[in-house]
Amino acid sequence: MKQLIAEEACWKFQANYPEEFHDYGCGPGGLGDWFVPDTMWGLSVRPACKIHDWDYRHGEGCSEEHRRECDERLRKNCLIIVDQFSKSEILRHLRHIRVNTYFYMVHWFGKKAYWSERK
Repeated sequence: MKQLIAEEACWKFQANYPEEFHDYGCGPGGLGDWFVPDTMWGLSVRPACKIHDWDYRHGEGCSEEHRRECDERLRKNCLIIVDQFSKSEILRHLRHIRVNTYFYMVHWFGKKAYWSERK
């Protein structure tokens, strides 16, 4: 099984603060979670979203370039999950499309979330 990509500090945070890390995930919470799902055609990508949340809050860096790196890591981690757990080639292909769409939506509309975490 291929491990997801994260800064070493993220894995340490997960080990030291498991309750807080558990609460991280896809979407802004509440009604916003309906618009930002944590599944890709029935497959949970929440572990990738947790790393992305950590990246936005605690990752090393504070720039648009860093935000792009965080978003790209989310895309790569979602693709790792899809490739490992998709049993059907059709579903794998559909999930790849959804992941890439998700990436662009996060990057286009995530600027406010990123900078609010950086204050």
